[in-house]
Amino acid sequence: MIDGIKLDCNYLSLEQWANNPELLFKRPVYERTGELPNETRIAKYKNLTFRIIPSKKHEKTIYYTLTGSLHKYSNSGEHNNNDFTSQDLTKIINDLEINFSIDRYKAIVRTFEFGVNIKVPIPASKFIKYLISISKDRFIEMDIKPNFGKVIDKKEYRIKIYDKSTVSDNQQIRIEIKVLKMRYINRHINIQTLGDLEKADVLHKLKDIILSMWDDVILYDESIKFDTLNDREKLLIQNFKNPNFWTTLSKSQRYKKRHQFNQLITKYNAFSLHKQTKEAIYEKCISLIGHSELQPKIPAEKRRPFHHENNKKPADKRRPFHPKKQFIPAHEKATFSPLEYRVKKSPCNDVTYTNIDILHTTKKTAYQNSEKKTCPICKSQFINSRKNRIYCSKKCKDKAAQIKRTSKARETRKTENHNLKKLPFPFKATDKFFIKQTNKLEYLFTYTDIANSKDIKIRSINYVRCYGCTFTTRNAKSIIKIIQKNGKSTI
Repeated sequence: MIDGIKLDCNYLSLEQWANNPELLFKRPVYERTGELPNETRIAKYKNLTFRIIPSKKHEKTIYYTLTGSLHKYSNSGEHNNNDFTSQDLTKIINDLEINFSIDRYKAIVRTFEFGVNIKVPIPASKFIKYLISISKDRFIEMDIKPNFGKVIDKKEYRIKIYDKSTVSDNQQIRIEIKVLKMRYINRHINIQTLGDLEKADVLHKLKDIILSMWDDVILYDESIKFDTLNDREKLLIQNFKNPNFWTTLSKSQRYKKRHQFNQLITKYNAFSLHKQTKEAIYEKCISLIGHSELQPKIPAEKRRPFHHENNKKPADKRRPFHPKKQFIPAHEKATFSPLEYRVKKSPCNDVTYTNIDILHTTKKTAYQNSEKKTCPICKSQFINSRKNRIYCSKKCKDKAAQIKRTSKARETRKTENHNLKKLPFPFKATDKFFIKQTNKLEYLFTYTDIANSKDIKIRSINYVRCYGCTFTTRNAKSIIKIIQKNGKSTI
């Protein structure tokens, strides 16, 4: 389940790695002068990279890092096609501790990868084509080779789904999450050292993270026959296949559209590829973690005590048992009559003060004692009657929203102008353009289609997407004008 990893082993001494017979450290050298550009020593052993890095700021400080795949290390650095169980992980950690002095309780984890190899019911290359997005994030193809895998890059983590098929089996894929920043994983699990990755409850929570990630994956299912659908259902399927359709939806809208897609699957008795893949992920995680360590152990202080005959509660602390509950009317349960406490009398005179007067006086004193705030728009002071109040009036609130809208429009205009200069003018005849017009869906056009068609009205264009960039309003209309005028080289 655990694959790639990066460890900081700064508790080590230089002799423990430098004098190790398995590690042959190298340094880069300039051929002409023989100078060393840096003092970093690098050694590789069974797909693991050991680095000794002297600090540039502090003279006597040395950093020790280990990077590589623990899964490949278990196979002598050759491959990671087989399963890597939790028992295999403990063996590798013991081996690293014996051979390279890596203490599991002192080696700090900086990045690591976790995932599973599963078998899908269709060929792996076909499965990867059906991946659309995760919530609003679109899948991007990996640069290794076409249809090898897809990836989603975020600041704190990276999701990879790629082909792991062999000559004998072409239905193997790997689903993997690479943690780039430990603060992402520490929101869910507390992982600090290498020994934390051995714990059963940690592996169990990593399994839950993979399953929850897969729940958000939008996957096109080809088992529905397109010929048997009506016109409305065909339009739905076309929208489901379009990645841009999912990016424009909100969270509730995505949930409804996914529910419609599941209804189509059940209606036409098609097998759910998404559901079968989730079951395969769950079963593989259970087999890797182990049945004995499936559920995390509950600490002794949090367990529910079992009271047998020799360990009963005292009689005064037990809850009383009523074999026959008597019916008590509602008016007899009341502790006081509400009509008796409507008014309060002053002891000095006969003047009475109602509860409404008392309420008004308390509100007035609370309003006077509240802190004063300054409005960020008009710079006037006002008494903050609510905790979350920022602006003095609705006029200032609308003005602040207008400032945000104009700044956002300037930023989009700036990025569009920057991307506009990168476009390869003149365009080719096979170039593709996605055009969205008012009261219409997004359609795909080629350069020749736009130049020859009369259905595209420039006034009704909302946006144009081409070469991975989106252009709106004025820039979109100018691109279409250029194409209709046989592609001038400037805008």
